[in-house]
Amino acid sequence: MLKVHTYINLTQTGVDSYTEIEKINLGLNSANIILDALELVNAENTTKKIQLGTRLGFDAAGFTLGASS
Repeated sequence: MLKVHTYINLTQTGVDSYTEIEKINLGLNSANIILDALELVNAENTTKKIQLGTRLGFDAAGFTLGASS
């Protein structure tokens, strides 16, 4: 799952350069949120849960900002 998450982040970084592809970016951000949630549910210790919860929060905020623009 970590490889998939990495590929989505790399793709999203490339897509961020092109503002006319906002729908793709929102789709990638949605996938990131889903993967973050899955990783958070499966986290094995408190430190990992805090890290993943923080990442989920930032991805959710990015999605909200992208959807509202």
